[in-house]
Amino acid sequence: MNLFEHHSYIYTIEDNLGIDKLSPTARLIYAIIDEYGTTNITKLDRHWLFDGISLSTTKRAVVELLERGIIKKDKNQQDKRENFLTLV
Repeated sequence: MNLFEHHSYIYTIEDNLGIDKLSPTARLIYAIIDEYGTTNITKLDRHWLFDGISLSTTKRAVVELLERGIIKKDKNQQDKRENFLTLV
């Protein structure tokens, strides 16, 4: 499979999931949460795929996903400063 076919396949999957209209950063966050089950903004920011993406851009993308009801955040019971992000 060549690169074009990979991109076409990914686009089809994103369209089927209803995330094709999200920002690229929001789609990336969705993919990471889908892979790991749960994460937080600090882990996202430190992930190698976020090299070159500012923390403010990451936070805006998290808000985008929260507002669309695609992800939810739950407070860590031990550390109230931390929010876990999971898919709805």
